[in-house]
Amino acid sequence: NDKILLCDGLNTFIRSFVVNPTINENGIHIGGISGFLQSLGYAIRNIAPTRVIICFDGKGGSQRRRKLFPNYKAQRRMGDGKKRMTRVNSYNNAEDERLSMHHQLARLTEYLETLPLDVVIVENIEADDSIAYATEQLFPDSECVIMSTDKDYLQLVSDRVFVWSPTKKKYYNKQSLKEEYEIPAYN
Repeated sequence: NDKILLCDGLNTFIRSFVVNPTINENGIHIGGISGFLQSLGYAIRNIAPTRVIICFDGKGGSQRRRKLFPNYKAQRRMGDGKKRMTRVNSYNNAEDERLSMHHQLARLTEYLETLPLDVVIVENIEADDSIAYATEQLFPDSECVIMSTDKDYLQLVSDRVFVWSPTKKKYYNKQSLKEEYEIPAYN
């Protein structure tokens, strides 16, 4: 537990699913799976962690927050199902695209189970809560690197907690966070 890579699994998967148009030899979109594994591999090679933990949102993860604030993540919902997510032209409609996403995510979690890493999915808990808990409670003496494009994680940055933005290819530490956003992490 010297250096732990904590990956926001759904953030990494959705980003890969949306932007990666990779299809297999049967013409089936696999961009979510291949992009996720490429992104994770790149992070592992560059961060060189001694432990890797992939955290996914648990079933019902946002329900508690939606009770408190009904519009929580409302802008992210697909609404009437007509909004397209990807650049892939192999889908007949938004429902086919949604089914592909669920199928790829299920396959990805099966693949991850075969690798020397931990997968964490806690029912009614979002990945960001699991990752925050891990950095603060489970591994209080370890160097932790959080892999995500979600800016919410920046509040966790400290002397031993860093955020790796895979799209910017940038580490956020206390100094770079202050320089870019002009506020300290604790604010």
